[in-house]
Amino acid sequence: MKILLAPDKFKGSLTAAEVCRHMQQGLLSNYPAANIVLHPMADGGEGTLDIIKIHLQTHTIQTKVSDPLFRTVEASYEYAGDIAYIEMSKASGLALLSEEEQNPRLTSTIGTGQLIRHAIEQGARKVFLFVGGSATNEAGVGMATALGYRFLDAMGMEVKPIGQNLQYIDTIDSSKVMPGLHQVAFEVVCDVSNQLCGTSGATHVYAPQKGAGLLRDLQLLEAGMKRFQQVLEHTFQQNIATLKGGGAAGGLGAGAVAFLKATINSGTATLMEMTGFEAHLKDTDFILTGEGKADRQTLHGKVVHGVAVAANKHHIPFGMICGVAEHHNEIMETLAPRFIKQITEISQNNEDALSEAGKYVETLAAQVNVSS
Repeated sequence: MKILLAPDKFKGSLTAAEVCRHMQQGLLSNYPAANIVLHPMADGGEGTLDIIKIHLQTHTIQTKVSDPLFRTVEASYEYAGDIAYIEMSKASGLALLSEEEQNPRLTSTIGTGQLIRHAIEQGARKVFLFVGGSATNEAGVGMATALGYRFLDAMGMEVKPIGQNLQYIDTIDSSKVMPGLHQVAFEVVCDVSNQLCGTSGATHVYAPQKGAGLLRDLQLLEAGMKRFQQVLEHTFQQNIATLKGGGAAGGLGAGAVAFLKATINSGTATLMEMTGFEAHLKDTDFILTGEGKADRQTLHGKVVHGVAVAANKHHIPFGMICGVAEHHNEIMETLAPRFIKQITEISQNNEDALSEAGKYVETLAAQVNVSS
C-alpha cells in the first residue's frame, strides 16, 4: 500500500515537514508495512523556502538587507545553478515587526529589492519571487528603489518608498536601473488573485491585518494606490488595474510586473510542478493532506485545493487533517475528501490545540482508515 502525505504547514504550530512526520507516525500504528511518501507542500507564501530546500538541491545565501522599517537585518534566499528562490517575507514580512510597529503607511519592500539585487550580482538568470506575509502596502516601490528606480514628486524631489507616499509620486525615473535587470526572468508566485485596487484589492483586504486599523488609514492608502496605479499604467503602458494577483503582498505583484516584467503564477500549482508532486501519484492508494485552518480560502488555490484537484483527477481517495475546519460541509461538497479530521474536536482548547498540535495530528492519523 502506498500513502502520499502532502500537507501545508499548520501556521503558528507546525511546519509542513513536521506535519508529515506526525502523520506518518500515526499511520504507521495501523499500517506498519505501508510505503508512506512524505511530500510537504506550500502555496507560495511564508514557509515556501523551507519546502524548496527540502525538494530541490539548493544552498542558502545570507546577506544584510533593510527590514520593513529600514533597519539592517540578516535575510536569506535559496540558490541553485543560476536560479534564485526569494521569499519576500524574509526581508519585508509582517513577522519581522512587533505588533506596535506594524503600520503599512510606513513600511517598505526595499529589503526584498536588496535580496533580488544580491541574487543578480551572484549570477542569477531567473528569480522565483514568493510573495505573502508582507508588512507592506506600497506596490513594490521599495523593491524597485533598491534596483535603481527613482520615484519623484511633482517638484522633481525623490520620494521615500513607503505606503503613505504613493500619493505624491508623479513620475518614475528608470535611467539608473541596475544593468542586466531586464535580462533576468522573474516569476511571482502567490496564492491570491486580488487586483491592486478596489474593495477586493490590496488595501481593503489586507492592510487591516498589517496595522491599518483606522478608516482614515485605509482611505489614505487606497487613494495613494489608485493614483500610483495610474502612474504605473502611464509609465509602462500596461493595464495594471485588472491584473490578477496584482494586489498580492500589498501590491508587490503589480509592482513586479511593471518594474521586473514578471509573470504571476499560482503558488500551489507552481510548487507542485517544481517539487515533482505528480510523479508521486503513480500507484498511490491514498493521499492525506491538511492545513492549520481550512475555510473558504481553502477552495481557491491553497495547497489542499491543489491536492484535491490532483487526487480527484487521478481517482485517488484522499482525506484531510486540519487544526480547525470552518465551512465544513462546503469543503466536503466542493473538494470531496473522504473525511476532514479536526484537532479542535479532540483538544482541550485553542491554546492546547496549538501547543500540542503534533500529538493531535498523530492521534488523528492513527484513526485514518484508508480503505473506507
